[in-house]
Amino acid sequence: MYSDTEREKSCGAVIWRVTPWGHEYLLIQHRRHWSFPKGHVEGAETEKATALREVKEETGLDVALDGRFRKIVSYQTQKGNMKDVVFFIATPIGGVERPQLEEINDLKWFTFRKALPRVTFETDNAVLCAAEKYIHAHNRKFIHGTSDEGKPMIPYSDIVDELKKRGIQKTAVQLPEGLKRFTPELCRVLKENGISCIISGDPCWGACDLSLDVAVDAGFLVHVGHTPVTKEENVLYIPYRRDISSAVLEKAAETLKVFKSVSVTTTIQHSHQIEAIAESLKALGVHAVIGRGSPRTPEPGQVLGCTYASAKNAGCDANLFIGTGVFHAIGVSLATKKPTYALDPYGSGDLQEVSADPFLRKRFVQIEKAKKANSFGILLSSKSGQARRDLAERLAGLHENAAVILIREISEMQLRNLGFDAYVNTACPRLALDDQSRFPCPLLSPAEFEIVLGIRSWDDYEIDEII
Repeated sequence: MYSDTEREKSCGAVIWRVTPWGHEYLLIQHRRHWSFPKGHVEGAETEKATALREVKEETGLDVALDGRFRKIVSYQTQKGNMKDVVFFIATPIGGVERPQLEEINDLKWFTFRKALPRVTFETDNAVLCAAEKYIHAHNRKFIHGTSDEGKPMIPYSDIVDELKKRGIQKTAVQLPEGLKRFTPELCRVLKENGISCIISGDPCWGACDLSLDVAVDAGFLVHVGHTPVTKEENVLYIPYRRDISSAVLEKAAETLKVFKSVSVTTTIQHSHQIEAIAESLKALGVHAVIGRGSPRTPEPGQVLGCTYASAKNAGCDANLFIGTGVFHAIGVSLATKKPTYALDPYGSGDLQEVSADPFLRKRFVQIEKAKKANSFGILLSSKSGQARRDLAERLAGLHENAAVILIREISEMQLRNLGFDAYVNTACPRLALDDQSRFPCPLLSPAEFEIVLGIRSWDDYEIDEII
């Protein structure tokens, strides 16, 4: 028998997606075996928070967990301890596939028939079989992104109507990574309506990352997934929407009603429902407030990974972020310095109080490393919605061995080749804060660079935003 103190616990997810040729599973190659993304629970993390974090770290993907599936496998480790691993089912909703190089050798998508013999361990094999059975039992063969009622969340007919109204006969099409699988269907619909299209195949991080070069070639661009962050001519923005049930709010209300006021924030996927969400919370005894956004977040309560104006403008005693993962919620917490909760609107609707402390500890380590650097590369993005030239030039003037680097895609190899001891990021703020593990040396935010130079104190730490 093994005591509870001798048991280890990890959490992860079986990631699946629908393609035109059926559904597939994402496997990762860890050393010499193929498995699913998973990792140890850190501190007071919930099981779902651990699974979301590990998936992001090991695969680069943001996913939506289905909490109705929870499979536990147990085995004895090489050290002799018993280990429990909790697996959920998840579907990609964003991010870009990229293995965590220091731990993962490769990641690939397989059909169930090809994944089954590829999975190395019998325990993981059992998890895969359980996931396959669950998917079939719950009739989840619908295309992800379509509601249970069958209403398309990408309004193809609206796109066609708007293009015809503008007299557009040829257009470029751009979808972010989590939605790229809808590209064939969108192009098919356009072609059936006499509109030819050119597809942007480059990675897309948001409306700040428009394929303007492809748009010039086609004469017009349809960008799916986001609202505009810059004013661009000949661009049609089509937000991606997903409906959530107000039933997930009931458990959350019991925790939130103790605060005098609670700001409600979410991403563009759910912002069309935020007024109804606030009213439902009020009916449950929560003083819910929706703050006004900024030019980059035009919809009430909307937040981005680079802008938390709606949470700050609400001026509340606590915050509620509705969406998967905790990255945006941590940003809200840092921006407002108020208690912040993340509500996963899928599965069981778990409410999690987020703490910025683990995040800040990791950033403190990078700041201390950067204090030993003799040269700094100031990264200036060439992307239309991320370019902060004045900021980059100001930062470069703070250190004698700092230089501005104009760059479009920031990768590990590029930073290695450029040869600076450390880098300061003025492009997408999420890059330095969410993807540090990908890079060979410290990648600082502007405020962190000022801390390194002694211009700013650690007590004045603030999250980087593009307002």
